[in-house]
Formats: sequence, structure tokens, C-alpha cells
Amino acid sequence: MKKSGLIKVGTILGLVFLSAILFFIFEKSWQDLFFDESKPTAHFYRDSSVPISDINLKVFYVVPANRTANILSNWREVIENNLAKVSAFHVLQFRGLSRLTYDIYPEIVILKNNEDIYNSKANGGTVIISIAEELSRRVFTPSGDLYNADSVPSGENKYAVLGLVYEGENFTVFNGGIVKPASAKESVHDFSLLSGVPESIIFKADLEKIKGFFLIGRDNLINSPTAIGSTQLYEIIAHTFGLPDAINSVGVPLSDDLMGLGRVKPIENNYLSRKTLKDLGVLSDL
Repeated sequence: MKKSGLIKVGTILGLVFLSAILFFIFEKSWQDLFFDESKPTAHFYRDSSVPISDINLKVFYVVPANRTANILSNWREVIENNLAKVSAFHVLQFRGLSRLTYDIYPEIVILKNNEDIYNSKANGGTVIISIAEELSRRVFTPSGDLYNADSVPSGENKYAVLGLVYEGENFTVFNGGIVKPASAKESVHDFSLLSGVPESIIFKADLEKIKGFFLIGRDNLINSPTAIGSTQLYEIIAHTFGLPDAINSVGVPLSDDLMGLGRVKPIENNYLSRKTLKDLGVLSDL
């Protein structure tokens, strides 16, 4: 065969080979785009329609009007150290499918009322609503006395959570959950039946763009003899995307992970169970 003929055959074979490669890449990309169900997506507890791949915490150190003399001098360091631990724990447990970022408000927020007003609401769980709504009016609203545009939740592609670190004497309450509009016709009970999320972690409040919130006493973060402050913090953050406690009605743990027996262990020695991760979309099977 003449040299020119060999070149033509080689060119044709090369084009065929290149076409096959391009076809394979195109077909694979098309399948990945429309048909690939093998890639897990982190989502709200048992609800794949609500993604939580990008959770952002807006965190505030809130101080009752009569507690200014007790303000923690290194408050930002304490809060940031705990948040760094829970953020690292979250990314590790979610296999990189969800990240947990945080923004700490640069100023201490002095609340309008004395601690007795807020503390009286602690046991009923309404303290978190009253403080959160006050904060929303003052910080997130342009007419508010502490308005900061950079602190306003975007509500676009992020799962926005409001975090409150509360300065109070012997205040060791910590709680968190999902937020539903106060104007919603459905009751907390109705929401619970529809979602499977316990009523104890569902709140109705006037908070725009906020999907969940939590409150923790600052003593939980600094005075814990067993160093479980970060564990308690993550537990209530987990409530904000619907994850319930793994404990029965009489307080007996139903699992060994952080939501059960692990709540009394440091976060460095903790984990989320495979069942929990399946309910959150991280694992496809057990």
C-alpha cells in the first residue's frame, strides 16, 4: 500500500477512535446529569426535597440588660473554638456532602429585658422564640438599632440557622429546632405529623429566611467538667435540620451515637450512626 494510503487509513481510524471517545464522554455526562442516582445528596431529616449541603450559622452572644457586668471577656474565642469543633465534626460525618459554616456577629448584643424575663420562659421553650424575634427586629431589619446588612441571612442557596449563646447565671438550658412561620395555619402538631419531626423541636416564629435556630447557655461551653459543650452544641444544631434525639420517653438512649448515649462524650469521641446518616441522605443503604 502506498504511503499516502496508509496516512488516510490512519487518519480515518484516528477519527473513528476520537468519535468513540467523544460519544462515550457525552453519553456519560448526559447520564450523570439526568439519570445518575448513585450520588447521595445531604438533606433534611427524611425529606430529600430540602437540601442541607450548605448550612450557615448566624451566631450571636446575647446578654440580658442586667448581666453586662458578667460579660465574658473572651466570649468570641470561646464561641469560635466550639463552632470550629462542630464544623469539623459535621463535615467528617457527612462525608463532605454538607458543610457547616458560621458567622459570629462582631458585637455583643445587649437584650432589652433583664434575665428574669427571659429565664421565666426557659422551661417552656419560648425563651428562644422571644430572643430570636427581638434579635431579628434589631439586627436583620433596616430600621433596627443594630442593623447589619452583612449579618442578614441570604436565604438563597444556604440553609440559614440562627444561633444564640446566652449569658445567664446558672443558665444551662440548650435547645434548638426548625422554624415555621408564626402566621402558618398549620399547628406544630400538624407539622409534626406531616414531617415525622418531634413537636419538641418545631417552633413557630416571625423569622424571615431562617430555617432553624438554637440557644445554648454560655456556661455549657466553658464550665462543662466532662468537656461536652461542643457535643451539646452539635446536638441542638442537628435539631435545626430535623434530627430528633435518640432517647425514649423515660430518658433511655436508643443509640450509641451523639444523638443518644454519645451526648455525654466529648465530640472528638463521637459519631453519627449509619441509620442517622441514611435518614439525612448521606448513605443510601445500611
